[in-house]
Amino acid sequence: MVLDANSLGSYLVFRKLEQNVWSFNRQVKRLAKDLGISQELAEAQVIGRFKNGKPLLSCETDDYLGNDFDFKNDVNGRSCPFHAHIRKTNPRNERDHFDIEPKTNIGRIVRRGMTYDYTENKRKIDLSDQPKKDVGLLFMCCQSSIEQQFEQIQAGWCNNKLFISPNHLKHGLTGIDPIIGQHISGRQMQNWNTQSSRKRRSFSNVVKLMGGEYFYAPPKSFLENPIPIPNTSPKLPGQPTDTPPGYGGVNYSTTGYYQPSY
Repeated sequence: MVLDANSLGSYLVFRKLEQNVWSFNRQVKRLAKDLGISQELAEAQVIGRFKNGKPLLSCETDDYLGNDFDFKNDVNGRSCPFHAHIRKTNPRNERDHFDIEPKTNIGRIVRRGMTYDYTENKRKIDLSDQPKKDVGLLFMCCQSSIEQQFEQIQAGWCNNKLFISPNHLKHGLTGIDPIIGQHISGRQMQNWNTQSSRKRRSFSNVVKLMGGEYFYAPPKSFLENPIPIPNTSPKLPGQPTDTPPGYGGVNYSTTGYYQPSY
């Protein structure tokens, strides 16, 4: 949310994302076996980070857990695969390397997530019982343009098999984001790193979009000092003449019901 007193507000995106923990762990185990690497490393190739937050980049120190890094020393994707969740959703300096649009940071968002659990606290806190449903994330993000920010990230990058696809990459396909990438049908293949080469393997369908909505969030300055909006709509038969208390103005529909004017 913009803190400027003259701000016109922000656009809010809300999504309910159900997570299949059992499927995620099963696919990680299979991927590790196929690639000949540890499950910890296979899991990090899916996300782009280890569980402790360390970025999957060989140029980082062992104890680095921050967010101030880029992929300038990994243009071949040998440390962090191009499909990894954090690389798909935030290409960082790669806009210049691979002619990515937009060139500016307009794809950045302010996001927050909150976990949910419909099992009334019967679930093991470490999810060791590996639930297949009824757990997940309530995702929210704010931006000035849903089309150029959230939809660019989700549709233009995460759902796009060609993003990011350097010319030297075998088959020319990076694949969708293995976490939030959406597709219609079929197996979704990505290029995964082994100790000495790459292999094409499938990883998908661990997160299910249950629903969502787009909202407009007025600025704080407006909510603190709402400006009355005069009602200029023509009166309908039987329409009350007084503005309902608590509303700056009122717009009447052809059905006679009133709605607050924000």
